Amino acid sequence: VIVDGIKIISPHSNIILGAVKQLGEVTIHPDKSISFPSSITQGGISLVNQAEINVQGNRGGNVNLIGSHINLHDSLIQGGINTGNSFSFRGGNINLNATNNITLHNSTIGNILSSGAQGKIGSINLNSPSVFLEGKSTINTSLQGKGTIGEININASNNLNLDEGSLITNTISIEGKGSSQGINIKTNNLNLNNRSGVVTAVGVNEIFNLTQIESNPTPNFVTLGEGNTGKINIFAHEDVNLTNNSLIGNIVFSNARGNSSGINIETQNLNLSDSSQINASSQGVGNAGKINIIAHDSITLDGTNPNINTFFTTIASVVENGGKGNSDGIEIDTKTLRLLNGGRISASVVGDNREKVTQGNAGLIKIKASDKIVVEGENSIGLLSAIDSTISGNAIGN
Repeated sequence: VIVDGIKIISPHSNIILGAVKQLGEVTIHPDKSISFPSSITQGGISLVNQAEINVQGNRGGNVNLIGSHINLHDSLIQGGINTGNSFSFRGGNINLNATNNITLHNSTIGNILSSGAQGKIGSINLNSPSVFLEGKSTINTSLQGKGTIGEININASNNLNLDEGSLITNTISIEGKGSSQGINIKTNNLNLNNRSGVVTAVGVNEIFNLTQIESNPTPNFVTLGEGNTGKINIFAHEDVNLTNNSLIGNIVFSNARGNSSGINIETQNLNLSDSSQINASSQGVGNAGKINIIAHDSITLDGTNPNINTFFTTIASVVENGGKGNSDGIEIDTKTLRLLNGGRISASVVGDNREKVTQGNAGLIKIKASDKIVVEGENSIGLLSAIDSTISGNAIGN
């Protein structure tokens, strides 16, 4: 099935698209998802050349795609609830199921509760052995009105790869008020490269990108936003790798109000390099969430090649930039922990805004390493590897 440059727009309805190569029976489930018998050979589904499937309406809708592979190239799948809805409705889910792989290139899958609307939108669910996002592709649930946004659930039994500025985000915008349900990832290997990220946040622009998370930003783009961020849960059987300014973040931005719900990661090996971060922080009014990491073999943070804006390769639960709240701390359980060439772990209160006092308490860092902990070296701009829980700069607290 190839959707080439065609826009399929059907507000608050159910769109089901399945690809098979032989006759057989299709089961439509109560949640509007579909399935085929295992004996049927499935075909591929491709959306290309600015193709669009859009069910966003005043009551939302469902999108269900099932095939051997699902490819989006310069295309869009969108659901959610439209602007101007004066009643509280429940939006539907977006489900993609592929027996081989799901690939997005310069494409978006979004479930959005728009500005001025209210209600509850459903989840985005991807199930496939491998999922690839590249070319600034985005999977996004966004609360821009008032209500609740559903989870993003990705089950990729082999690999989940994000590259070239691609993002998985669950966000409350500067006009949003309510709650988000977070992001759940289960895979064998999670790879984030080249300014890619997995992010939940409150107080962001409607169009979100990683430039909003540079260290010590001037947050003039953020004025409002209220609600607790959803938790990020990642389970990877083998490795989690973040390279070249990539991010796993759960963030309350400046002038927003709410708590960061934190980050949970369980894997065999966790590797961060080139100014990549795992960051649960608050720049607004609310707590910086707790980071829990279980790495059964090793954790390595290598601060070589620091970015001029972020400076460090870090795991951080920090109240900063004029925020008011507490760091909920960091807990790590591993065999070997290595902080190299400026790699850093921090649960601190950082007063990096001269015009606005940062207030709160630094968090507790608990590290259990059954073999060894190595903290050594500095990066190319002279910043040392470290583990710190401090109050610094224009800040007050304990």
